[in-house]
Amino acid sequence: MVSLITKKHIFIILIMIFSIVLSGCQNEERAFKKINLANQMDTPINKNSVPKEMVFAISVGLSPLKSLNIYQDFIKLLENNLGYPIRLVQKKSSSEIIRLMKEGGIDAAYIDVGGYLHAKEEYVGEIIALPQINGENFHQSLIIVNKDEEIKEFKQLEGKKFAFTDPWSIDGTVYPMALIKELKGTPETFFANYFYSFSYDKAIAALQAKTVNAVSINSNIFDLLVRQEAINDKSFKTIEKSWQIPNNPIIVRTDLDQGLKEDLQKVLLSLGNEKEEKRVMSVMNFDRFVIADEGLFDQVHNLLKQVFNYD
Repeated sequence: MVSLITKKHIFIILIMIFSIVLSGCQNEERAFKKINLANQMDTPINKNSVPKEMVFAISVGLSPLKSLNIYQDFIKLLENNLGYPIRLVQKKSSSEIIRLMKEGGIDAAYIDVGGYLHAKEEYVGEIIALPQINGENFHQSLIIVNKDEEIKEFKQLEGKKFAFTDPWSIDGTVYPMALIKELKGTPETFFANYFYSFSYDKAIAALQAKTVNAVSINSNIFDLLVRQEAINDKSFKTIEKSWQIPNNPIIVRTDLDQGLKEDLQKVLLSLGNEKEEKRVMSVMNFDRFVIADEGLFDQVHNLLKQVFNYD
C-alpha cells in the first residue's frame, strides 16, 4: 500500500515538474520572439546615410542642347567641389523653373534676371552669387537686325516681324516691350507679327533666315555665341542698347537647407584659381563669381512692373 502511494506521488510530482518546465520554455520562446521583432522593425533609419543630391537648373535663354554644350563642365566642376551628385534640369521657360522650385523639385539655378525677379516675387528664390564677365557685373540688352537691313532705329520696326524669347526675359522680351510702350503701342499694334522663341539661338536663327526683322538679346549671350562660333557678329548690326543691367545670377530655393546654400556659395566664390577651373570658367566667358547686392536689380524690377502694369 505504501509502495502504491509512493508510486502515485512520484507520478504526480513528475507531471507537475514537466508542466512547469514546458510552461517556462513557452514563456522564454514568446519573450525571445518579441525581442527579435522589435530589433528588426523598430530600429530608426540613419538619415545621414542617405546620399546628398542637388538639382541644378539652367535657364538663361539658350536651347537645351546649346546650354548642355556650354555648361556641362561647370556642373561637373561644382559636383567635384561639393562632393555630392548634381542633377542638371533644363526646361523651356523660367516659369517652369520657378514652379519646380515652389514644389521643391529644383534646388538652385543659373537663371535670367527676369526669372530671378519672378522667383523673388513668389518668395521661392534668393540670389547667392553673380558671375563677373569681362571684368563687369553688368551687361546690356541689344536690339539687332541683319547687316543688310535698312532699319537704323527701333521705331522703324513698326509693321515688321519680331522674335521675343522667354516672356519673363528682361533682355529678350521686357526691354523691347518697354520700347514699344514708350511709342504708345503694344506688340499687337506695333508689329505685323511676333512670336516667342524661348531661346536666343532660335531667335537668331529666325533672324538669319529672315523670318523676322529683329530680335533682342543679352549682350553677354551674344558675345558667348560669337566666341562659340555659333554666329558671326559681322552678320548683324545693333540699332538699340539698354542701360546697364546686372548679369544673370545664381539663385537657390529659399527653403533649401542652409548648409547646402552656404556650401554652394562658398564653392562658387572660390572658383577661378586652379587651371581646370579657369578653363571651365573661360568656356562660359566668366571671370569669377561675386556676392551681389539685391539693390542692383531695383531699376530692372521697376521696368518689369512698368511693362506688366503692376505694383
